[in-house]
Amino acid sequence: MAHLFPESLDGLTPTRGEEIVFAHLKRTLTPDGAHWAWYEPLVAGRQSRRRPDFVILGPEYGVVVLEVKDWSAASVLRGDAADVWLRAGEGERRETHPEKQAREASFVVRDALARVPQLQHASGEFAGRLVFPVNYGVALPHVSRRELERLVARGVPFHPDKCLTREDLERQDEEGTRRLKAGLKRLCDICFSFALDDALRNRVRAAIEPQTHFFDLREEEPAAAAGATQVTRVPLPEFAGFFLDAKQERIARQLASPRTLVYGPAGSGKTIFLVARAHYWLDQKPDARVLFTCYNASLASHLRSVFAVKGIVPDGERLTVRHYHDLCGAILGMEDIHERRPEFYTALEPKVLQEMARRDDIPVFDCILVDEGQDFTRRMMEVLVRLSAEGGEITVVCDPAQDIYGRWSVDNLAPLRAHETEHLVDCYRNTAPIFALALAVLSGETREAMGLERLGLTRPEDMRRFGPLPELVPLEGRDDLVALIHGVVREFDGSGRSLGDLAILYPDRHAIPNFAGRLAHSRWASAADPRFLQAPEEEPGDPADAGFGTLMPDTERDQGAEPEPAHFADALERELRGRGIPVEWVTRDFASKAAYDISRARLTLSTVHSAKGMDFHTVILLGAESLGVRQGRDRDRAAALLFTGATRARERLVIPYFTDRGWVSELRERLREIAEDPHLRG
Repeated sequence: MAHLFPESLDGLTPTRGEEIVFAHLKRTLTPDGAHWAWYEPLVAGRQSRRRPDFVILGPEYGVVVLEVKDWSAASVLRGDAADVWLRAGEGERRETHPEKQAREASFVVRDALARVPQLQHASGEFAGRLVFPVNYGVALPHVSRRELERLVARGVPFHPDKCLTREDLERQDEEGTRRLKAGLKRLCDICFSFALDDALRNRVRAAIEPQTHFFDLREEEPAAAAGATQVTRVPLPEFAGFFLDAKQERIARQLASPRTLVYGPAGSGKTIFLVARAHYWLDQKPDARVLFTCYNASLASHLRSVFAVKGIVPDGERLTVRHYHDLCGAILGMEDIHERRPEFYTALEPKVLQEMARRDDIPVFDCILVDEGQDFTRRMMEVLVRLSAEGGEITVVCDPAQDIYGRWSVDNLAPLRAHETEHLVDCYRNTAPIFALALAVLSGETREAMGLERLGLTRPEDMRRFGPLPELVPLEGRDDLVALIHGVVREFDGSGRSLGDLAILYPDRHAIPNFAGRLAHSRWASAADPRFLQAPEEEPGDPADAGFGTLMPDTERDQGAEPEPAHFADALERELRGRGIPVEWVTRDFASKAAYDISRARLTLSTVHSAKGMDFHTVILLGAESLGVRQGRDRDRAAALLFTGATRARERLVIPYFTDRGWVSELRERLREIAEDPHLRG
């Protein structure tokens, strides 16, 4: 199916002529499955930014840039190659000649396309030139062909072959499609057919409308030290990145609704949509102040990298990217807010609201964008509402299935008052088997809250991306786990993927405490630990998973030895670094969270909590046997952790385990069902 971007003109201000051209393209051209067309894309040239009225991409003529004019023949008085004089009441007005406008816009488009190597001939006599032509023309929906010829006869310098007239744009049947295609061909000074697939279309889209494209951030890093496993980056064979779909783009472009709640499953592009929303605000509202906030620090750090790659400076005068507690710390003047004890945070919002009521110098924002909204309580929402300028916008995205803190309630949204609700329905991140396994752990109540059936969200069997089954891997000891990780690293090395696209995730700081003892000693303790879920959430006052408490392996416990403090992730990091594998332990402390950069070619070691909002090619998810399966709230919390962790994986999910406890048996049964379902295997 071809695409028209945006899919509708709702919330925009087109001229009547632009409406006619848009409707005609939508009805006669795009349904053929071969064409893509854009209305007013923001094209970034080397020295300018232009918005051509339309850019059309087709396999028979390449790219055509259209300038649309609402003129009637009677309104045109005279003209030359540069300007046209039009009747205006009792007087006249001068406008730039539309052919000149279209030609100059085509230069900007060609310049943008030429900066993409994959759009150029790699060799031969045309090496370095675009694989398709770029042409331009004018659309005059209110002028007939005969009227245009009369204008030319009067000395108005139009080139009829460079113009689409009323006849080219009025029929909406097969004949109308034929006429439009013939008219577009007529506009082309150079015209030839070429191979056009979705990969090429996406490259064109990224070039002419970069605000809708989110590049792969992983960059090549120097080789590791001598003797270490060498991780290199090679050019990706296919285009790497994400695009807004038509619905995401429609919502992102509309700036009319003051309060919007957007539901979407994992991988539906909620964060991508918010980044685009911020981009549109910054572009269309030059004086606007935008706040982008979320709950966890590592996601905020990741978002700063995303904006930086797109050429937008975060934390500047116009755009602020901060996680919630950092924002509160700024209001209270507390640089050490992350070092407070847990009880401090139970009374945080009243302190912040009181401070905001007392001062008149607290900055407010025209647009507030909230990622992972299910992590925010009602009092947190009250703080954000107070930070909103009069008439300002607040847009919240959320997924009840990822309620890993057990906070989600519709009542949390009460401070927003009346709000519109939108739903993103497609999962783009995961393969069908991964998404099916993740959904299988959720309760019926949670699935209902997600609206899987009611809202028509993507079902795994309807997904178009397939891949290998998630792997449930039994282990017996430390060496097995380390060997498993080392094997995946070697596969990454052999494929040229960056280690930044590999993550080891564990549920929380209490889920798998005995791993520390196992990694430090030859004898392994029991896999299930009764301390799990004593405090299953990260508190902002505890520096990012700092310490599992005092851990002791069986060998020392049996001998009555004094336990040694240890952290599972610390022990694992040392073990992997000792084998030459670069590792970034994201949740070592708050500073490591704030400094996290996914572009580094290092294996990511993190809690599920701190990986929210991010994704990786491969995820090794630990702790399935330690997550309890008791009914009720505990099960829902554990299921949310599994769901969130599993859906971080785009292509491959590996779940190691040491005993048949917790969720292991249930996951094994679900995998068996997925393996037997032909709709989930492609």
